[in-house]
Amino acid sequence: MTRLEIVENLIQQILALGLEIELVTLDAGFYSVDVINYLLTSSLEYPWVR
Repeated sequence: MTRLEIVENLIQQILALGLEIELVTLDAGFYSVDVINYLLTSSLEYPWVR
């Protein structure tokens, strides 16, 4: 699985449980252009920690 696939799957699992995502943080292993673009273009709103 790619980093993007892992993030997508985790978010889908969280939402399927009916939980709300309040914050997404990434460590160096998941900080990639693909993951950032996915989060930016998703229909969910995420607060960003910089």
